[in-house]
Amino acid sequence: MAAKKTLVALLAGFGVAGFAGAALASPIDYFTSNGPATGATVDGFNGQDLSTGEQSVLNVGGGTLTLNDAQVVQGTTGNYAAPWAVGTNHADTSKYISVYGGGTATFTLNPKGAGAEYIGLEWGSVDAYNSITFESESAIYNSHDKVIGYNYTPIETLTGSQILADADGNQGVNGTVYANFTSSSPIYRVIFSSTSNSFEFDKLAFDVNPVPLPGGLPLFVSALLGIGAAGWWRSRRMDRAA
Repeated sequence: MAAKKTLVALLAGFGVAGFAGAALASPIDYFTSNGPATGATVDGFNGQDLSTGEQSVLNVGGGTLTLNDAQVVQGTTGNYAAPWAVGTNHADTSKYISVYGGGTATFTLNPKGAGAEYIGLEWGSVDAYNSITFESESAIYNSHDKVIGYNYTPIETLTGSQILADADGNQGVNGTVYANFTSSSPIYRVIFSSTSNSFEFDKLAFDVNPVPLPGGLPLFVSALLGIGAAGWWRSRRMDRAA
């Protein structure tokens, strides 16, 4: 555990945004950035109707977004607040999704497709009671080996406080992050939920390819791990000699 903390601290020291809070041994790796991954499919919900009900199914990018006590909204009211436009000095003026207390917004990719290994979103006024669940899928077959449906199995659930240390609903520039999530296992369903008003997000992105680390970082990480292994081996030899 100490070695992992040291690696995270070194990565953070070299200016790799988000790695200070990243779960390196987690099924889902996460970090923050100034926007979605290059090449990812992004939906900003601007083509959606503001009159969309709280129980609706939207066509989004390469899948569907099922709203359950959630809604396409714009601006700020007593129940929701527009995300801060990441990298700017003003709130986002476009449409976005607000998930109310007890509600969910479920993003489901085409079950016959490749699945996503990258998910990104502009997460506004991050709260500790906001959560995201990532799920894999498996086909259900009948006695004639015909697919009749799909089962979804949770890979991991992450909360707002894991993404942002001060997840207290700050509606200003320090309360919004562009959160990126990568997985070695294909993601077929993502559930955005909140136990209180509200979970606000915009610019939902996905890609079948994971986000690469910044240029040169893989070699840097390998070197750090190599140094750590060498140190551990020397320590072992010294202990035996003693």
